[in-house]
Amino acid sequence: MPITSDFSTFSSRYKKSKMKIFWRSTSPMQKFNTPEPVLPSPPISSPSPPPSPKKQHEPTFNPCCYFSRVSIEQLQVGDIVKYNQKGKENICKVTKITPSKKSFKKIDGTLSDSGIFTESGILNLIDKDTIVSSRKIFKMHNFKKNIWRKNLLYLINCHFKKDQVFTTPEVYQKCEEVLQKNYPKSRTIRASIQANLQFLRDEKYIKFISLGKYILL
Repeated sequence: MPITSDFSTFSSRYKKSKMKIFWRSTSPMQKFNTPEPVLPSPPISSPSPPPSPKKQHEPTFNPCCYFSRVSIEQLQVGDIVKYNQKGKENICKVTKITPSKKSFKKIDGTLSDSGIFTESGILNLIDKDTIVSSRKIFKMHNFKKNIWRKNLLYLINCHFKKDQVFTTPEVYQKCEEVLQKNYPKSRTIRASIQANLQFLRDEKYIKFISLGKYILL
């Protein structure tokens, strides 16, 4: 150790010298475990909610326009008809019905939500603007243009055949939902059905058989 006249320097050098001697003498016993630094854990993110299933497209009910399958014999000039052609739905207006009732002339167009038909002015080159009796056709019934009992009679004719016996509960089951959607403010649909069944009986459209039973004339 170098000579010095300063005591503090001497003391500092002495301590360092002793520390080196101690460190060398204890080296065989030095097996220190240095702890690894603890890293902060990443924040736990809440699992993302599963994607909501895609809503199926549900057909909307149009209270102005209701189609039911008919034959050409049931059509009149001016009726609005729906038919399919190569997988595409088309709307047309009847312009002429042949005397044989095997076909009718029509003009294609579009139908608004309020039931207004607009001619397209485009000729249909595939069928030459003629629909034959072998094709399925559906006639439009406009509820807004008819009174209550005529709308009920229309639905009864859609679901029951001539001379078929039907009951009041069956009319509820088949007609109540359509009438309720057509008259959304009404809270007495079943009472209105009962009253209008009496009107239709008096007008000879249906015949009363027994309590809650009728036959379609």
